[in-house]
Amino acid sequence: MAREEVTNLTWSIRLASTADAYQLAEIRNAAHWPGAPDEGPRAEREALDFLDRLALPHGEDYFCVVAEEHGRIVGYLIAGGSRDLDRKAHGEVYEMAVLPASRRRGVAGALLADAFERFDAAAFAGTLLSAPTDDDVIRRLATGLGMHPDGSRGDGPSTTRYERALKATKHERGKP
Repeated sequence: MAREEVTNLTWSIRLASTADAYQLAEIRNAAHWPGAPDEGPRAEREALDFLDRLALPHGEDYFCVVAEEHGRIVGYLIAGGSRDLDRKAHGEVYEMAVLPASRRRGVAGALLADAFERFDAAAFAGTLLSAPTDDDVIRRLATGLGMHPDGSRGDGPSTTRYERALKATKHERGKP
């Protein structure tokens, strides 16, 4: 995708770089293990994992975007081609996290909207997002952005997979 950055109210969204690995590891730790220290072997493993992921070339099949606010990363989204055999033509959100202090401010919605634009520009058939079935925040966010449960169980019995069809371009819709 040619566009590198989208500016929203107080944050900007851009492609991640390897220099962001440690901040992304901190966000993942804060999102999954609130109150846990951001140091030690787990934090180092997380940072190395992000370094490996961010070393992959960004493109239609794989990308990582971050939301920045006042020069600090407050959230990230990793996505690419679907790993599900029944939806190979779809894009898939693999992972998304937002710092607890930045939640409920539209960061996750902006990250998903950016991913939708990238998937639409790449002409994927749609977008998939799997989340715990009991996660009401993700359910409201996904359905608010036009996604719907697709009836499959995602990665396990307590996971729901949400789907969004490709958004037709003005050219494809024809003139009104």
